[in-house]
Amino acid sequence: MKIKTLQGIRAKFFIAFLCSILLATISIIVFQILIGNIYSHVTTLEEKYSFLYFIVFLIFTTAYFACMTKTMMKRLSEINKNVKEISNGNLEIHIPISKNDEIGELAKNVNGMAKSLKESIENEKNRRK
Repeated sequence: MKIKTLQGIRAKFFIAFLCSILLATISIIVFQILIGNIYSHVTTLEEKYSFLYFIVFLIFTTAYFACMTKTMMKRLSEINKNVKEISNGNLEIHIPISKNDEIGELAKNVNGMAKSLKESIENEKNRRK
């Protein structure tokens, strides 16, 4: 079952990807215009090479964003799975923190929440005894 929030994150990554490609394309076009004005004797072969560089850049950028999105979605899915376990009452869950970034901070906060809930429940049980 897909979660709409995660799909929204995918959409944001895709929009960021498209914006970076658009920015790169505009930069290359502006660069080509400036170079064309400075070096009006540019040969057809040099123009083909510049187009080839753009295609290679596009391929690497696409691969980078695909890997980045896949990695982040995997980490978010893991956190989501563990939060579901916590909501089902399993407070023994500990989410591994692989990186010290926003997603790692989210995992750390979820771990802290589970620990606090567990301690609160234990304190309440002890108080009732």
